[in-house]
Amino acid sequence: MKKESFLTSVVAMSARKRYVAVLACAASITAPVAESALILPEAGGNFSNNWVAPTVVATGTTGVTGTGAPEWMGGDRLDIFQFSGLVPGATSIVFDFSLTGPYNPSAYENGGGTIYYSYVPFSGAYYVDQGDGKVHGSQDLLAGNFDVTYNPWDAANASNRGTSSFTLDLAKEFAGNLFLALDFTYGRVSYNINSLSWATPGNGTGPVDIPVEAAPVPLPATGWLLLAGLVGLAANRRKGCGLF
Repeated sequence: MKKESFLTSVVAMSARKRYVAVLACAASITAPVAESALILPEAGGNFSNNWVAPTVVATGTTGVTGTGAPEWMGGDRLDIFQFSGLVPGATSIVFDFSLTGPYNPSAYENGGGTIYYSYVPFSGAYYVDQGDGKVHGSQDLLAGNFDVTYNPWDAANASNRGTSSFTLDLAKEFAGNLFLALDFTYGRVSYNINSLSWATPGNGTGPVDIPVEAAPVPLPATGWLLLAGLVGLAANRRKGCGLF
């Protein structure tokens, strides 16, 4: 191979590597960062109040937020959910409650209700029929009661500041499917269901969702301008070397 031909090949290869580096750098600068948190809000429409047609919570949701109140207060009394694909076995789910303000700083207010849950679908209001002639009533499905109190005359007490929390402990028999109902029986209360733990291929429970290949992120106009400038600069340098 002639010396001039060899030099041309080396410089061209160096230029190709430089273009690849420019592309990678520009893409890393201009590509948007994906959001990791996924909150399911009630805003825009109420969650289901139908025991046999619950609101399905998508895999990967990190929290569920909503509000509730009894019918006589003009509220939405029941919020009913279905979670499929949670990590099986003993685990806990946390509920944070607060009174829906604004409330009078000199008046006592409270709100609350009941949480029901089941590992199989609800068959009707507060019960599950497993098809074996045994019907489980509300007491069997009772997770517990929640109460939120604001007492201006005892504000030093943390339990009287208009917030509270409840932890639902699931047994080791839990298989990953959870049916959950919140029944608001007095007062106006907002809530957040959090600490949801979803099954993933990495924790030994097997895949839940088929992974979808991410679509390439389109490069914004500013990115193309940056590339054009860098490529032009590289071309000028090559002309300066007498290769064209």
